Amino acid sequence: GDLGKGFSLSLAQDFAYNYLHTTLDQCQFPQRYTLLTALGAQYQRNSFTATASLLNTYITEDVRIGTAAADRKRLSPAFSVSWKPFGEIGLRFRASYKDIFRTPTFNDLYYLVIGNSSLRPETTKQGNLGVTWSGSKLGFLDFLSLSADTYYNKVKDKIVAVPTMFVWKMMNVGKVKTIGVDVNLSAESRVTDWLKFYLTTNYSFMQAEDVTDPDSKTWRNQIVYTPRHSGGGNFTIETPWVNLSYNLTYASERYTLAQNLPDYRIKPYSDHGISLSRKFSWKRHQLRVQLDALNLSGKNYEVIRFYPMPGRNYKLSINYYL
Repeated sequence: GDLGKGFSLSLAQDFAYNYLHTTLDQCQFPQRYTLLTALGAQYQRNSFTATASLLNTYITEDVRIGTAAADRKRLSPAFSVSWKPFGEIGLRFRASYKDIFRTPTFNDLYYLVIGNSSLRPETTKQGNLGVTWSGSKLGFLDFLSLSADTYYNKVKDKIVAVPTMFVWKMMNVGKVKTIGVDVNLSAESRVTDWLKFYLTTNYSFMQAEDVTDPDSKTWRNQIVYTPRHSGGGNFTIETPWVNLSYNLTYASERYTLAQNLPDYRIKPYSDHGISLSRKFSWKRHQLRVQLDALNLSGKNYEVIRFYPMPGRNYKLSINYYL
């Protein structure tokens, strides 16, 4: 409801029911009942907006066979502010904070011997500071947008698969601290009535370190399969006859195990691709044809160790819209 002078309040109540049925002999047939109550408030005045919310979660489960997971009750607060200080100039500052959690899935809890019904929810505290600027009619550019965000996350009771004596087991292990930066740029330009350019690029820095035990060999090591640096871009030329796009994806080195030793290092990679596409229209029908040339450099890089990606390859796509 509107409380006047820029204040408003909202209240929402949700109920969800989930169940799992399989043909496995050891299926426990779990059922989950979830109640979500959210109270939200907003204040808006001129170019300043502030929002706050409080989410109450109650989850209870039952199973036909074995032991069900314990009930989960949690309050999750969130807060955000946004400020556009210079009126018509497209500069906006923002900040946010969340204290949230992730409930284990049915597979995490109950799947054969891998599941662990004693799992605790994975909790995360997130803080973010960001700035966005956008403008139009800037010389030869019709539109330009820039955004930059820096964030800090702290994860507790992270849910991972851990190898035991003979099998893997889902467990709560460790704490992870993440410091990151995301930068995005997009631009477009109409050179003539029949020629347009589009550009989008992004860069991400993510330092996600294990801070579980100061005496451990994995203390302050980057968590598995998480590159510190990654990014990419797309450059598209649009004409009435054909559209041409160039795509780039990059990821720095990653490690396959928690201890960042040279033997567990996966090399950085970059992936380049080009695509040609054209759309044909008649009456109410549309046909889109696209030809992709992927991994132009032909390198068999690995995203996951021992699973090399295809070398140079080509793909033809035809989409028909009624």
